[in-house]
Parts: sequence; C-alpha cells; structure tokens
Amino acid sequence: MTRPGADQQLSDAIRQLPTRGASPGFTRRVLNDLDRGRRRSPRLRLLIVAAAAALLLAIGLQTARVRDASRAERLAAQARSLRAEHETLRRELEQLQRLADEAAPVLYLGATDQFDLVLDLRPYVMDARATGFAPAKLETP
Repeated sequence: MTRPGADQQLSDAIRQLPTRGASPGFTRRVLNDLDRGRRRSPRLRLLIVAAAAALLLAIGLQTARVRDASRAERLAAQARSLRAEHETLRRELEQLQRLADEAAPVLYLGATDQFDLVLDLRPYVMDARATGFAPAKLETP
C-alpha cells in the first residue's frame, strides 16, 4: 500500500532531475540504424520463411517415410502369417487325404440293440480304382 501523496512526491523528484540533451549526431545514427534494419528485414524474413519451409518439408518427408516403413513391416508380417497358416492347412489336408486313403471304405448305417448295420464298399472302391476313377482331392499349389 502506498502512502498518500507518495505519487506526487515521486513526480516532483523526477521533474527536479537535470535534463540532458542528446549527444551530437544521435538522431542521425538512430535514423541510419532504422534504415539499415528495414533493408535487412525482408532478407531476414525470407531466410526465416525458407528455413521454416525446409524444416516442415523435412519433417513431413520423414514422417511419411516412417509411416511407409511401418506399413511395409505390418504387411510383411501379415504375409508371413498367411504363409505359415497356408502351410499348416496344406499339411493338415495331406494328412486327412492319407487317412481317407487308408480308411476302410465302410459305411455305418445304424444299429439296434441286436445288431449293427454296416455296408462294406471295398468291392466298389476297388472297381473304381481299377477303372481309373478316384475320389476327388483338393490340390494346393
């Protein structure tokens, strides 16, 4: 909190200070400095704008490069995963085909308490193989 009349006392003290005049050539030097500053200013601004644009371009290119590399890595990982799954499915299919070839061609038709009804298809399968017919198989590349 200020004392009453303190502002007035400060103003009076400032007014009592001796006044000093500017040194010779002061106005000329200040005006020359201002003129020189104006001449440099557009070049400096242009340099700053060019540097900022180059920096933004470099950041944008680097960001795009990192994003593309990340996308390529993701796609490569997906391709590896699909190849591994394809290989697993191919092996399982081969195993199922071997089991089908090894299994006796017998068809279970049902049962009662007294008997099971089974149809033996071996004679028909042997005839089909002898004539060159075979069950359809799924072949993968």
